[in-house]
Amino acid sequence: MNTDPVNHPSHYTNDRFPFECIELASRMDFCTGNTVKYVWRHLDKNNPIEDLSKARFYLNYEIQNRNPRSYWPTTYEALQKLQVLADPANHYDYQPFWQAMNNNDTDGMLTHLNQEIARLDAERMIATREDVKFTVGHQPGEVKITIYQQGKRMDIALPTETARELSSSLAFHASLAMTEAA
Repeated sequence: MNTDPVNHPSHYTNDRFPFECIELASRMDFCTGNTVKYVWRHLDKNNPIEDLSKARFYLNYEIQNRNPRSYWPTTYEALQKLQVLADPANHYDYQPFWQAMNNNDTDGMLTHLNQEIARLDAERMIATREDVKFTVGHQPGEVKITIYQQGKRMDIALPTETARELSSSLAFHASLAMTEAA
């Protein structure tokens, strides 16, 4: 795709998606279009937690101040584009979110945003420690973290909301728990 910083910025025209972000976001109301925009670009703007937090803000605003169904695409073309993103056969980034949006599932959209924010925050907090290696995964409603430190393994499964609340001190808690288990 062509890119120029004003008309076709690279974070909206990357190769991870089959069309430009504006082709979908412009066919939705303001808050939902912004939700799409921030989810779309979260891997390309050097602060994915901030972008996903903004997406969550706009989605929450939409839910609290309007009919939660009002985010539905306003044209058949937009609906087709959303269905392309949601189709598991296509393997586009952040597919669970697009599937929830395609299914008109605002709770699922929020769940996926919260899980991804918690996962990225846990990665950020632990990645600064050289003595801790970890993997993070998730399934609906929980974040699963496997931490390896000094040859020991610890598995943690936390409800998504708890993981988000604890993410700022997760590295400390994991380190302390592994030390106590030794």
